[in-house]
This record gives sequence, structure tokens and C-alpha cells, in this order.
Amino acid sequence: MAEAVSIPSADLVQEFLTDQGQEVIKRMFMDFRSARMVRKFAGVTDKLILARQDITASLIKEWNSTLGFTNDALEVTSVNLEVARMKTELKFVIGDDTLHAYKAYLKGAGLVSDDMGLVEYLLQDPISAQQEELENAIWQGVELGSGIGTRPLMDRINGYREIARLAGVAGNATVVTTGAITSANAVDKVEDFYKAAHKTMKDRGFMIFCSYATFENYQLQMLSKHSNADMMLKTITGAGYSLEGMAIRLGAGRTFLVPVPGMGDDDALIGSRPEFLAYGFDYESEWTNWDVQKHGWETWALNKFPVGVQILLQKEGFLLVNDQL
Repeated sequence: MAEAVSIPSADLVQEFLTDQGQEVIKRMFMDFRSARMVRKFAGVTDKLILARQDITASLIKEWNSTLGFTNDALEVTSVNLEVARMKTELKFVIGDDTLHAYKAYLKGAGLVSDDMGLVEYLLQDPISAQQEELENAIWQGVELGSGIGTRPLMDRINGYREIARLAGVAGNATVVTTGAITSANAVDKVEDFYKAAHKTMKDRGFMIFCSYATFENYQLQMLSKHSNADMMLKTITGAGYSLEGMAIRLGAGRTFLVPVPGMGDDDALIGSRPEFLAYGFDYESEWTNWDVQKHGWETWALNKFPVGVQILLQKEGFLLVNDQL
């Protein structure tokens, strides 16, 4: 196995461009909470046209000998998942102190350089920071018309909250008036929110995404109202997603209140199924590779990438929002 030794600048550049450097990019896009909770579309570099089908007429009818097709029974609606082109620019000065810190980290963790390369070590904190930016932006992002060319991700894309809010304004979501949600009313407000869902949505079950503040207020009132209530979180898995939530007491036990760090700290609620929340990105094309340049003592690492989100099913009763978005 490799020893943790000094790495010449040429080798460092090469390490950025190997599978190890690509794996770091992949982790940025895939390894944070909301990325695990929603439907992911990798390899989206510009726009991905998706479609949903709505049944608009009865399919089963009395038999007779006349063959008559219902031309409008299936209505296909296209939904665009568009991504914005973003970039990350980092500058490193790799001196003896950095290499000593790297060696000490490996030793303390019982690792060698085969287990964690210098690039992965250098990018630990930047990747964590970028994951937090992604987490917040895909929920709270609002695209601004000002500052074009210098906008951070939060100001470049519309996140799920803004998309859901706009759907409510357009009549493509059910808007539920809850007002402020506190520890004295959180259970009642969440149950009122649930009641507004279409019966098909209730039968299938859905997620009510909320902030941690709202989730904690829900827990507090649940303990106050029902001291023997089951407060355990349940892991819910599906095709490409995994999340944790608390089953609400109404309905058939298929609907869950799910706290999301990216939602912020207010009283907003969004009701949908995880597979309707789309997250598009690209981490393995030539366009997203590291561009590494050596300038004297400095090593510049540049990475550009596309990212964006969309709610695939925007329809009253199937997408719910409250008045706190």
C-alpha cells in the first residue's frame, strides 16, 4: 500500500484528473440529505424533457361489437428539468505544513494515502460547504434577474419552495391556509394540511416536507396532546430515494412529516411524493472534469457543473403548499 509521502505538484494535478478526483465531484452531488430524498437525474447538461400521463376519461366501458377508441383518454404533459451552469474555483498553496497535516490526519485515522488521496483531503471542507449550499439552494433558491454572471447558486435557480409557491399562484397546487405554526398548534395545522390532499394521494401516501423548527413544534404538541404517542422516526425507501419521517396519525399511516435542513427555519409546508421532486446534475462528463493549473506556488482547481430542480407533478390535490412559503 502507498505511503503518505510528499507529492510533487505534477502528481497532484494528475490526482485531480483521476477517478479519485471524479469521485470527489460525485460525492458533492450525491452525498447530502436532500440528494438522498428525491429523484435524481444524472447527466443533465442543459434541459431534460420529462412527461407525465393523466387519465382524462373512463377506460372501462360496457362491451359492444363496435370498436371505438377514446382518443383523449391519455393526456401527456411535458415537464422541463432545466439546469443552470455553475462553477467552483479553489486555490491551494501546498507547503510542508499542508503535507505534514495530511500525514497526521492519515495516521490518526488509521489510513494510508491509498485510502484517501491528498486531493480528497484538501477538498473535505470545500465539498462539505458546497453540499450545504446545494442543500439550501435546491429548497430555498429564488432566481434573481439582477447580478447575472456573478449570482451564487441560491440566486441562480428556483428551488422546490419557489416552484411550489408559483404552482400555487398559478392554480397548479392546493394552497392551504395554516397561518403561523407553533408548539401549541403544529399537530392541528399539519392534519389540516393533510386533509386537503386528493383521496388518491392519501391512499398512496405522501411526504409533508417541513423545517426542523416546525418538526420540533409538531413533536412538542404531540407529546402534549398524546403523551403515549409513538414518536419514532421511520425510514421510507423507494425507487432512488431514502428518507426519515414521522407518520401522521390521520389516514392509513402512509403519510409522513419529514424534516429537511434545506427548508430553512420558518413554517412552510410542501406536500408531494419524493419521486415528483426531481434533481438534475452532471458529474461525469468532460465538461465537469477538474481544470487544474499551476501558478508558481499556487495550484488552481476549477470545476464547472450544471444543477437544477423541478417538481414533476404540479396539480391540485397532488401538490400541496401552505400560505407560509
